[in-house]
This record gives sequence, C-alpha cells and structure tokens, in this order.
Amino acid sequence: GVFGNKIDGLTPETPYYFRAYAINSQGVAYGSEMTFTTDKLISLASLTTAEASSVGTNSAILGGNVISDGNATVTERGIVWATKENPSTSDTKVPMGNGTGLFSGTVSGLTPGTPYFVRAYAINSQGTAYGSPISFTTKPAAGETVTDIDGNDYPTVKIGEQTWMKENLRVTHAPGGAEIGSSHCNAQNEKLYGRLYSWDVAMNGSTAEKA
Repeated sequence: GVFGNKIDGLTPETPYYFRAYAINSQGVAYGSEMTFTTDKLISLASLTTAEASSVGTNSAILGGNVISDGNATVTERGIVWATKENPSTSDTKVPMGNGTGLFSGTVSGLTPGTPYFVRAYAINSQGTAYGSPISFTTKPAAGETVTDIDGNDYPTVKIGEQTWMKENLRVTHAPGGAEIGSSHCNAQNEKLYGRLYSWDVAMNGSTAEKA
C-alpha cells in the first residue's frame, strides 16, 4: 500500500536524492530514484533606519534601507513614528513603497519643538521587521526659543507670568567658554533628556569654568 512520512532537519537550498525500499524474505527492493531541492530559508527582512534630515518646525525627511528581504518579497516598507520610544505599525505609519534598497520621504504635520522617535519597517511573508530606533526634535516655532553658548535652541512655554524651557539643558561649555568636562552624564540621550550636572556646575558659572 501507500506510505509516507515527513523528514525534518534538512538543509535549505540543497538537492536531495531518495528511493523507496521494501524488505521481504527475498531481500531489499528499491523504487526508482527521485530528487528534490529544499527551498530557501525565509526570515524577516533586515533593514536600518536613516537619521532624520531637513528637520523643520513641523516636518522632516525620514527613511531607511532594506538590506535583505529575508528570501521573501517585501510587500511594504516605510517608517513609523511616535512621541514614545520604539514605535510600531500600531502608531503612525507612513508607507514608502516595497522591495529592497534605500527609501525616504517627507513627513509633515509634526508639532514644533517636540522630540520624536522613528523606526523603519519592512513587511514580508514572515512578518514585520524594524530598524533600530532614531530620535530627533523638531525646531521650535519662531520667537519661542532660547539659545545657549553652544548654539543649542530650546523651545519655551509660558506658565502664568513665567517663561520656562521645555527641554533640559545640554550645554557643554560654561558662560566664559570653558568646557564643562566630565561633570555631567547621560550624554547618550542628551538630545532628548539633556545632561545631568553637578551642583557646583549648575549653580556657579565660575566653578564650571574651572571644572
């Protein structure tokens, strides 16, 4: 009668040869030799997220690069963004074509003086893959900023009769121009979270110049 079984553990993209066999009291008999080749191994796409460019008050150019399609057609690619870390396709999604290679586009409708998180994405039959997250901050609206000695612009907000900065300070030089040095930390995320200064540096400009 008819028989068969599933064989696991084969190598992708490899030709195999096989024969059926049967054993009785007279010995071993074989069927005709057959051959097949296993398919390519399919995985998620591989891609990177491009740094934001031409950042304005309410727009920026964003994109990425699909390096590998994972041996399955990339049916959609683009970027996702949000004001929280690690955005996904459940947040704001901007499709930018399909297939592999570089892609980019202008995203508008952003809020002035606001930090954003971005990831490129690519979809194939295995699911959705993401590039590493990047972040950027839109430029503040005209007339609503203060600037430090390094040239960093900070958006402001008015609360009652007082005007406050909306971002933490990230300056690296004292008012006299001397480098502040190692009296701060968290430099990896300074564009979003600012720098952490020692008490002397924060309260005394002359001390900062000696630090």
